[in-house]
Amino acid sequence: MNVVGKTTEKGTTKEALWFHCPGCKSYHRIPVGDGHEEGRWKWNGSLEKPTISPSYNYPKVCHFFIKEGRIEFCGDCAHDLSGQTVEMEEWKEWGEGQSEGDE
Repeated sequence: MNVVGKTTEKGTTKEALWFHCPGCKSYHRIPVGDGHEEGRWKWNGSLEKPTISPSYNYPKVCHFFIKEGRIEFCGDCAHDLSGQTVEMEEWKEWGEGQSEGDE
């Protein structure tokens, strides 16, 4: 079961991952790569049990690690899942209740 969706930025080979955040109740986008390009997070290549490093932070809203398909919310999140670890939800393809503009 995939827990993230993958898109490629128009006119490039740069990829981004999308997932539903149960804390924010919305979709987050993370630009990914091999970890050597500025502004891109290192990704293990898995759509089923992704690991992203380092942590990702939407300042004053949501700060998290993704490790082996689990979201580890940091204590500075502004939602009810702050400080908790949860399994990622199954990814639904675009058109099944979300759009790429959700973030």
